[in-house]
Amino acid sequence: MQITQYSQLFSNINLAPQFPYIVNCYIREYDLQKANISVLRKLNIIDEETYLRLYHSDRMYRQVFVGNMIKENKDIGYALKRGLINAKQQLFELNFIQDYEVLCIKNDAVFVVNKELTSTTVGKYLNFVCKNVYTIFMKLCNLEVYYSDRFLPNGQLSINVDVKGISDKLLPLHQGGMLDLICTTCNMLQRFTPSETINYLMEMYDLFVQRRLPNEYYREFNQISRYAFQSRYSIFYMNTITDEYRSVVDINRNLLIIRDLISIVSNLYTATSRRG
Repeated sequence: MQITQYSQLFSNINLAPQFPYIVNCYIREYDLQKANISVLRKLNIIDEETYLRLYHSDRMYRQVFVGNMIKENKDIGYALKRGLINAKQQLFELNFIQDYEVLCIKNDAVFVVNKELTSTTVGKYLNFVCKNVYTIFMKLCNLEVYYSDRFLPNGQLSINVDVKGISDKLLPLHQGGMLDLICTTCNMLQRFTPSETINYLMEMYDLFVQRRLPNEYYREFNQISRYAFQSRYSIFYMNTITDEYRSVVDINRNLLIIRDLISIVSNLYTATSRRG
């Protein structure tokens, strides 16, 4: 009987997170460097001169160039897809990656848990790089939150947070609001007990539903990132609000986010209590 020595999850173009949350573990994001043109060069679909020119071009130019190639010849798109899968297969095989070590797959990126890959060059032109290292992952509604922090030599806390489902351009709109609440929760989970973290969240929950938090907390934490209002016939949005609108703004979306946070921390509290 043949025994599989590594996970077969590489065959997924995209794989949704296999766990609802991960706390206090190393989550490493390995990306295939300049994936599209690297695979195309590996397959000899583009020549060395074209590859080098695209390699030193900006990302948008590369995307447009490859996109136009695929429009003209759909077979190139299929070959690119197969080439990405083959590259991930080699990464899994060389590093003996197991199912339980894979958090998710994002096309040309693989997120692995508590595993530092030692073989990241999987062929000529094909090199995976560790783009990010996180210590917390949470699925909040339809969003994926990846978080890590560290203290700088001057004593300041440096935070790295990525939210899949909200563009990097819009995420700063949530500073001083829901992003602060999520980051504070993650910070506490790494340095305080689940019980203390629950107490913080319950206090914030009460202030939130009483509409006593700053306006920024009521901006919907989603891909729209605006303030929502529900009328009898429709929903409408505003980019900014003043204090008098706080009593009528729709809070349901962010309420779900806070409840998901409470559920995650409650599960951690229960697990800790059982071990104790």
